[in-house]
Amino acid sequence: MSALTVTENDRIVMGGNRSPFDEHNEVINDLWTESEAWLNGDGIKSEADAEGVEKLLDLSRKAKTAADAARKAEKEPHDKAAKAVDAQWKPVIGRADTIATACKEVLTPWKKAREAEKAAIAEAARREAEEVRRKAQEAMRSSAGNVLARQDAEHLLNSAKIAERDAAKATKAAVTGNGLRSTPKAVLVDGAKAAEHYWRTRREDFRAFLQKLADSDARSGTYSIPGFEIVEEKTAI
Repeated sequence: MSALTVTENDRIVMGGNRSPFDEHNEVINDLWTESEAWLNGDGIKSEADAEGVEKLLDLSRKAKTAADAARKAEKEPHDKAAKAVDAQWKPVIGRADTIATACKEVLTPWKKAREAEKAAIAEAARREAEEVRRKAQEAMRSSAGNVLARQDAEHLLNSAKIAERDAAKATKAAVTGNGLRSTPKAVLVDGAKAAEHYWRTRREDFRAFLQKLADSDARSGTYSIPGFEIVEEKTAI
């Protein structure tokens, strides 16, 4: 590399018997020091300034390329060793995953069927409790002035309370301890309404999503996108 002239720094070169990291680190640190002279917030005011910054840009790119190549070279044996470990363990762990997946595939329908059976039992218990409660309330209404009938009605009312407790237990048993995990899943049924909702409630996220789609289309050569204006941005290369 050739040194710049502002700081008269002639150390922006490779050499010596230091480690690759030390060499590249020093080169880029020297470039950083050089950049403080060129990139001080004053901008470019002359052709000489532009040439100096162009030179700094070229040196920084070359320094990055060289440093990244050295990084990859230093990392390569570690990557190979890591890949060898992964390759050795992948089929072992994969077989365990395959077993687990197959187990879930046969257990899921079985557990769903058991859950449905418990739900049916719970529903039958709930209806029976409702019927006992209805009969108890009717007995209470018709027992006015009759102590024996009132006593029978109260017994029936107690039976209704017991039936309701049993029904509640059956309902709880139907939805717990089944070995099934409930995971909410959103299924899109109206894209327009969904877009309207998220535009109101998560506008910045939705705007970023739209921007990502439009940028992708623009880069692929689409110059007419509803809701967007395509402009050309120019940057230094």
